[in-house]
Amino acid sequence: DTSPGGDFDIFVIVRERPAGLESVHFHCGGVPVDMNLRTTEDLCREEPLTEIDHAIATAEILHDPTGQIAALREGVARRWQPEASRLTEHEIGMNRFCQQHALDKVRHRLDTEPLLSELLLATNVYWLMMTYFRVRSRPYPGEKEALRIIGDEEPTMHALMQAFYAAPSRAEKLRISEELTDFVLAPIGGPWREGDTISFGTHTD
Repeated sequence: DTSPGGDFDIFVIVRERPAGLESVHFHCGGVPVDMNLRTTEDLCREEPLTEIDHAIATAEILHDPTGQIAALREGVARRWQPEASRLTEHEIGMNRFCQQHALDKVRHRLDTEPLLSELLLATNVYWLMMTYFRVRSRPYPGEKEALRIIGDEEPTMHALMQAFYAAPSRAEKLRISEELTDFVLAPIGGPWREGDTISFGTHTD
């Protein structure tokens, strides 16, 4: 990402990757660099070493004198399709409970604990953005791509998020958060409400 505030994500394919070493992070000319070390064996795995490895399928190849990386990448694109698993009953209950619980904590503390309220409200919007993808069984694509997808596919949600950060008061932020929570959790029955009972077992399965 060469825009201001962006960084460089680089994969270097090495003959041997030092045991236990997956990536190296440093700055180059003030730009953060994430250098991921992989071997050709790593590119032949059935599952990627890390979530970031999905980028190999579409990354620009900068240096591949033998053409080996280009050939291996075809298999990567075929095998490593990003997928999100279906939510379990535990996860559904946890999402419905935790999202509402955060708002309940804020509701009566807007004036008595303003810093805590601001923290919880702002954190909740970020959490809701990730939850939007999770409850729809879609892989989370990272913040920048998530905002682009939501802007393209869910203009109502995108507008609510913009309104949240522009809201002049904590009370307005709470109102918008409640509307966002209803929208995001709609596919799994909405947030936990008075009259609902949710139980969690000692084991998540």
